[in-house]
Amino acid sequence: MFDFLFTHNKNTDPSRPALIDAATGVEMSYAALREESLRFSDGLRRVAGLTPSDTILIFWCVRLQSLVTGTGLER
Repeated sequence: MFDFLFTHNKNTDPSRPALIDAATGVEMSYAALREESLRFSDGLRRVAGLTPSDTILIFWCVRLQSLVTGTGLER
């Protein structure tokens, strides 16, 4: 998902909404999603010592932050 959103879609305007929370109307741009995903991913590596081959389990509800978590974990 990370590669599809940020590598294969290079022509996408980074300020365009990537996500819109239907319940609240809150939007997250492609640039913000990328930044949050990278920050989350880097934090897991630094703080928890996780590597790309580690297996983890996460429980979440469907929200914008869930997609940030998913794209960050994939990286």
